Amino acid sequence: MALQYIVIGADQFGCSVARTLENSGCEVIVVDRDQEKIQDIADDVTMAYCADATDLNTLHSIGIKDVDGVVVSIVREMETSIIVCMHCLDLGIQNVIAQAKNEMHEKILKKIGVPKIVVSEIEMGKRIGNYLTGKNFSDWINISPDFSMVEVPVLSSWVGNSLINLDLRKRYGLNVICVRQGNEMYTNFDPNLPLRKDMKLFIVGKNEDLQKVQE
Repeated sequence: MALQYIVIGADQFGCSVARTLENSGCEVIVVDRDQEKIQDIADDVTMAYCADATDLNTLHSIGIKDVDGVVVSIVREMETSIIVCMHCLDLGIQNVIAQAKNEMHEKILKKIGVPKIVVSEIEMGKRIGNYLTGKNFSDWINISPDFSMVEVPVLSSWVGNSLINLDLRKRYGLNVICVRQGNEMYTNFDPNLPLRKDMKLFIVGKNEDLQKVQE
């Protein structure tokens, strides 16, 4: 079953996240009060609604309690952003990501308990979209439109195996550029040593290949 997300706010950031999630195989619902913005994004996502997300009945009608996460991309109206985030948190949505307009906006969102807040727009939107669909990844950094670097904990199926045995380059077309254990970074990690559960790998590759690295 595909992951389901709701993006509230169809600005550049919101649309960037929505398209990235949809292109990754997720089901995405976009909500915005601007009919023109909804028309622009409608063909690129699963569903698009012109509605007021500050209305609890609207949120219930689009099934917000059943989704895997909500992205709140409202920066022009700080009060609206705060109200929508509070609704999401009150409804028990644990995976809420919100865009903040400035430091004050960010501070308020943190105060009410929003777990993840971002301030930039298009590129961060792509990064968050990839982060949400790559459940094993601690971070996802876009190097180019097609290539990225991810930080991934050693998967349970990798524990005890060496990098040579795993041969990620041959199997997935991926390159391990660094290994981290605690606060130590190893750029010349011995590929014959067995990997441990407390290690993290920094891997570079094509986005489509990185998505295959899942538990």
